[in-house]
Amino acid sequence: MSVAVVYVPCETVELQVRLGYGGALSPMELVLLDAVRAGLNDVGQLTGHLQLGRRIVHDLVYDLWRAGLLTVDRSLSQIIVPPEVADQLDRGAPVPGAEYVREKRELMIDQITRRVLPARGPLSPPDPRLALPVGDDPVGLDRVPQSAVLRALDESLNADERQPPADRSHQPVDSGRRRKVLSYRLPPPGLERPRTRRWIELKVEPRWDEHDQQLTLTVVDDRVPAELRESASDRLTQLAVEAPGGKPFSELRNVAVGALSEPPSPAGALVRLTDRVETARGVPAGQRHTWHRELADDARQLEGLLRERADREMRVRPVTADEHERLVGQLIAQATGQ
Repeated sequence: MSVAVVYVPCETVELQVRLGYGGALSPMELVLLDAVRAGLNDVGQLTGHLQLGRRIVHDLVYDLWRAGLLTVDRSLSQIIVPPEVADQLDRGAPVPGAEYVREKRELMIDQITRRVLPARGPLSPPDPRLALPVGDDPVGLDRVPQSAVLRALDESLNADERQPPADRSHQPVDSGRRRKVLSYRLPPPGLERPRTRRWIELKVEPRWDEHDQQLTLTVVDDRVPAELRESASDRLTQLAVEAPGGKPFSELRNVAVGALSEPPSPAGALVRLTDRVETARGVPAGQRHTWHRELADDARQLEGLLRERADREMRVRPVTADEHERLVGQLIAQATGQ
């Protein structure tokens, strides 16, 4: 199998994202709710009881009110905990935290596989000869599943947390608070920020069909989810059909034709299959699916080579029903071993 690396265009888009802290109330939020339930129903009382600044208490009350965990009794000028929230707290039922922040995040859409990814990659392809063409109708976030967008946002957050900020001594600081995506919002039509284009690598297997004179491209990159590979392969092959003389496709055709210049022998295919089986124990978990596909390809190739050799070297004559009994007896008589 010959594998080539091509460069895929990705369209970027900026989103407004709402981020929360953890899946439950923070200790400070719990303390404030308990204080309100105990009868401290205005900000002044809470400030004195909690020994916190008035601004901090205001922010806590506002976050809890915004989340529906506090209500305002205007007739008494008091804040209270709604009965349903008090019931949840008494039962120990999980109550989501109230604090959240809004920030902008940039994602990008792979125009071939339709993956949604955190924005990354160079602004121009490292090898322009292998840069895939950009379609006339680039795919936007409004045309991909919401789950794919949320997954990419989580990946973006995780990447940030793997690079925590440093303090004045330039030592990493762990905030101890993990953020999670609560929701996101696409920019309104006409107000989108001008998009930029980034490029990422994609591993493909080019095959050249001499009979049909057609280039077929199969995505073999294990970074692409299995459920997206088939449609991406079809999309690539269609691009090659529409523009067979395009630079990336002529380069890929040369790779595919070069791989066919010396057909493998059955003995060589058997050695390659044996070597691959012997490496099974050391294959990393994330590469086992790709390894299995390659093993199956080698096994099918060996089977085809052996069948072709048998067809070429063995003489076969069909036996009719009338001849069957006579020929079986003849073969038994000629046999030298069982």
